[in-house]
This record gives sequence, C-alpha cells and structure tokens, in this order.
Amino acid sequence: MKICKKAFVLFVTLMIMVSSTMSIYADCDESNDRLSFTRNGNKLIYSNSPEAFTSSSLNSSYGGYTISQYLTPYQNYDAEYYHWNQTGSTLRIGVMICNTNSTSKTVTVYSNNASAKTTSASQRGADVAAQMIADYWNGAGTATTYNIPAYSVQFINYEDVDNWRIASGKVLFKTTSSGMYCKVACVKTSDLSQAISVPKCTYVSPFTTAVFDHDNRYAYYNYNTNSNHRFYTNMLTYSSPANTNFNEHEDASYSEATGSVYDSDGNYGVTYYINLANCVGKTMTITPDWESLDFYGYTRDSYAIYDGNTWKAITIYDYQESYSFTITSNTFKFLLPGGGTGNVKFEID
Repeated sequence: MKICKKAFVLFVTLMIMVSSTMSIYADCDESNDRLSFTRNGNKLIYSNSPEAFTSSSLNSSYGGYTISQYLTPYQNYDAEYYHWNQTGSTLRIGVMICNTNSTSKTVTVYSNNASAKTTSASQRGADVAAQMIADYWNGAGTATTYNIPAYSVQFINYEDVDNWRIASGKVLFKTTSSGMYCKVACVKTSDLSQAISVPKCTYVSPFTTAVFDHDNRYAYYNYNTNSNHRFYTNMLTYSSPANTNFNEHEDASYSEATGSVYDSDGNYGVTYYINLANCVGKTMTITPDWESLDFYGYTRDSYAIYDGNTWKAITIYDYQESYSFTITSNTFKFLLPGGGTGNVKFEID
C-alpha cells in the first residue's frame, strides 16, 4: 500500500507527541467493581525523574541528585527509585542520607525492608524491579544503624550500575535527629568523595519524583456484594471517571519536578492491601493493560504480588495473556514496580 508522504509525516509527528508524554490508555470500558481505598502507612519518597541519568541531566562531571527531603525525626520514610545509567561511566545510584549537624548522627534501616537490584544486558527493568520488591518484603535480618559523621553523607541503599543498566531499590528508614536529609542520588564510583556536593539534576522526563504522605492503600472487596467480580488497581488519573476507584491517588506533598506532575499516575512504590471476603478457594486472574503495552512495543509486564503465602515476582507474557492462582487467604497484596504499566485487571471466579 502506498502511503502519502504528507500523511506519513503527520503520523510520525503524532506518534512522537504521544510517546513523549508517555500517556497510557487503559481498556477499562467493561463493567468493573470500583474499589474504595483508605490511605495509610509511611511517607513515600519516589524517584523516577529524570528516569535516565545522562551527562546533560546530571549537571556535573561526578554526579547529581533527583530529590532532597528534610527528614522529620522519628518519622518512617519509604524511599524507592528506578533509574537508568546512560552516562558512559559506572554510577552508584541509591538513597543517601546527609548529616548537616556538627556532630555525628544515626539513621536506622528497618529489618527486612531494604533491597536493591540492577539489570543485566538481557533483562527488562520492570522484571528486575518486581523481584527487588518481592525481596524487600520477604527479607530477613536485623535492623542496621548507620553512624554518619558531621557534615557527611552515607548511602543506605544502592547499586553500582554499569552504563545502559537500570538500578531499582527500596528502603524503609528513620532518624531520631534534626538536621538530616535524604537524597536519591548518583555518583561516579571513581569519585565517591564528591557525593556530599552533587548538584540537582535537570528533569527531562515526564515521570514522578516526589514525596507522598502515604505508601499504602487499603481496600475491602466482598465477592458476594459485588456483581462484576472484576476490579482494577493502579488506575491512571485520566481514566474514565465511570471506572476509576475512590481515594486511590493523592497529590504529592512535595515535588521536585516542574510542570503538572503532582501525583504518581501508576501509584509506583505504593503497596496495595486488599481484604478479600468470600473469595478463598476461587481463582484470581491478573491481566496487564495489553493495549498500552502493545502500543509501546512491550511483550510482557511484571508485578510483585503477595498471594496469601509469600511475596513473589511474576512476569506475564503476551502469549500467556494473564496469570492465575487459587486464592488461599483473605489477604492479597500488590505493588506496581518501576517500568511497569498501570491499569491492571483482577478477575475472581
């Protein structure tokens, strides 16, 4: 078929415009049960902008940071990040605590709750991020306390990442002193001494780097009182109002990025707790938003789930279409990893 040159140029232009916004459109027109959420948990620091660290976005030859957050003493913070290294050098990417006091101070990382991973050449970022989250929740050990000298910094969660690799990590921590800051940062491993003075990055992607008041969502779902036996999580804020959930999203309490990025459309980093009533023994089927995945050329998507027995990473390929398991517990948990696509469908039969 012969395509008019002018029409072809217009098509390509439109594709670029759509791709640059990274809008994800869900096939949520079918009837579904709307969930009503309660927000709870810890402060969430989520970092995914700029998604890729490049020499131009770092603004220095040795590194940069995406977000700087003052830490309220005795407040729990859940920090999660998802970043590419495209600088040509090996980077240390992770969560860094800064002590601005004239004396040494401590920060405590909670037991079980620290994990970081980086991709190999053949891995998709979401696949590794999903496994990182499963490891985070399944971890074991004792709490770790770091003593940070005056006017210095300490990485409490990180990966040393080669060029064209992705780092994904998550850590739960608190400090008991004022004058402490958290930064999600990257530093060249050949010059870690420069960590204390890395500048702020330039935000070149439309994704979220912000602080939110809650890292959990709780919902109750009763099979007997819902007629569709189908619901969605991680719904985007521009989905059809007839299909959106109640109280799922919240505006950021602080955002580093400029523009209109005030929330996290996919609720990345947020753990969903869904209390399933009258569902034990039935089958839950999880289906990705294939319309969006196909649009961007992805042939699979990955998630972290708690199926009533353990946290696990699951990857669903286009030839599988969906993932099913038998419900053995009233408690189901779900977390969308960085690099994953929202509008995830859950059916119970």
